[in-house]
Amino acid sequence: TADYAIGMTDPSDPSKCRICDPAFSPVLWAPASGCLITLLSGVSLDEPRGVAARGRKVFFSEESGRRVRVLDLESGKLDALLDGSVVDGPRGLRVKGTELYIVEAYAREVSAYNLDLGKLVSSKLFSGIGSPHDVALDDAGKIYVTDPGANAVYVGSVANPLLFPIAVAKPVSLAFDGSRLLVGDEDRVFSHDLLTGKSVTVAGGAGCKESLPASACISSQAMGLALDAKKRLVIVDSYHHRVLVATSTAGMSGFEEVAGALDTSGQADGRHGSSRLKDPAGVAVLGGYAIIADFGNDRLRALGLPP
Repeated sequence: TADYAIGMTDPSDPSKCRICDPAFSPVLWAPASGCLITLLSGVSLDEPRGVAARGRKVFFSEESGRRVRVLDLESGKLDALLDGSVVDGPRGLRVKGTELYIVEAYAREVSAYNLDLGKLVSSKLFSGIGSPHDVALDDAGKIYVTDPGANAVYVGSVANPLLFPIAVAKPVSLAFDGSRLLVGDEDRVFSHDLLTGKSVTVAGGAGCKESLPASACISSQAMGLALDAKKRLVIVDSYHHRVLVATSTAGMSGFEEVAGALDTSGQADGRHGSSRLKDPAGVAVLGGYAIIADFGNDRLRALGLPP
């Protein structure tokens, strides 16, 4: 167990951004609301790209490192899960039930790893896809994969592209909100209702303004998407070096910048205004926290989401 009290702040942290929260981890500091902190300080990562979570375990891919690793928040232990002999250029990750789905960019396919059995149970899914980036599954278990090189989102196989009523350019990220598929493409995030076939831009788009929170411009590209417990959309706006969160618990109306700074890259922990990111690439939500793959800084970061 940790040697600090519940709710205590780290006395060595002048910004008071690191707090004790056993709901996050019994042995690691958690970020206070609105704060960004570095997890695994002193650990060398190699282009962290995708993030997924299951219970107290956080999984993340390292594309150039050709491996998937797991951080156990219960013990604080970091382990290798899969190496280059099994996965090749892992990018997007997604947990569905007992299985971890892994986009393999260099192998141009998707694999599934059973977390309970500790072995691959499927491989060569979407075999031959051009440039796979992210993966998501709907409630029925159908697998969706982005292929920005082909301006496509595929369902089940490369023979089945999802048809949208709007033009889609370089889709990279995915998330599900019930029957709505959220897609991050070149300059926006849009919602596609699988039941009605309608698509609506929820952030960014042509002619959007840079003012926040009234709107959120996305710039090549929204590399990571996730929904928090209140169904608020969390957007990793990669080339703007920041994280955006919907201002409404309805989830899709208005966004605010909560970490990093518009067009200002760097590496700094702290509250919004002082925190800095560099090309953040992936995100997963764990309780009241977002876990972020800070690709450009080769770090894993944790953000305390607004209440």
